[in-house]
Amino acid sequence: MRARPEPEVTFCTYAPYAAIGAWNPPTGLRVAGRALPPTMEATLVPFVRDCLARHIPFAHRDLSEALPDGPIVVASGLFMAADVQRRLADHVQQGGQLQILGELPEFDEHFEPCRILADGVGGVAGELPEPGRNDDHLEFRLIGKDGRDVFVFLFSRTDEVRAVPTRVGASTLTVDLAPRGCAAVRVLDGRLTACYVKGLQEHTGKGMPVGVLLGPDHLKSSDACDLSAIRRGNGFDIKTQGAATLKVTNSGGGIPQIDSGQAVRPFIEGSSLFSSV
Repeated sequence: MRARPEPEVTFCTYAPYAAIGAWNPPTGLRVAGRALPPTMEATLVPFVRDCLARHIPFAHRDLSEALPDGPIVVASGLFMAADVQRRLADHVQQGGQLQILGELPEFDEHFEPCRILADGVGGVAGELPEPGRNDDHLEFRLIGKDGRDVFVFLFSRTDEVRAVPTRVGASTLTVDLAPRGCAAVRVLDGRLTACYVKGLQEHTGKGMPVGVLLGPDHLKSSDACDLSAIRRGNGFDIKTQGAATLKVTNSGGGIPQIDSGQAVRPFIEGSSLFSSV
């Protein structure tokens, strides 16, 4: 009897990109101001490395084959065949998970204007990391069918405190990550909707202040704690584990609702809570 684990994620390759990528340097070649499709070194290699490091079963498939039912990672460039765009868009609209690395295609295989995929996912694509850029953390995203609802998951890979910036739509999301810590942030229609940031390490007893910044919404603790927040109308319902003083600014100007078994001292502050973005 032979057994193998079911893949939790599949990297799908578009054959024309593979041909171009063989000649495209890892630094990224641009033609007429536009980037060529991303290379294997910038997409498939780090995908395999991260899956192996995190013990995640994965598979590889060509986009000419039937799409798998589970999560899919696809490297995307300026052009992509119309039928491939349509199948990927259908996958998302039917509830499938799709992570796009690179830019959403604007042309089909004949270089005729074609935005089937871009329109199908709401114009949202994962930003292609530059070589070495994300060595300090891992980032995964879950994007809703219409592209309005985005979940961002961040995992620290270092023993240092990191303020991690990442683009979500037209705004920059910045999260304070504890050493080897993690965070989950939900953004709906460009607004901070919910978040959970891990600042305490129960095994070591150590911790750090945590914070989340997105546009006009700022949540930051001055003391070590785990922070969770859910938007309720003009404010946030906030829970903390560990005593904390919270600085809260939100776009609606509402007073945050605090629910904590520990001493929490909230106040409203109108200025930026992060020294840099």
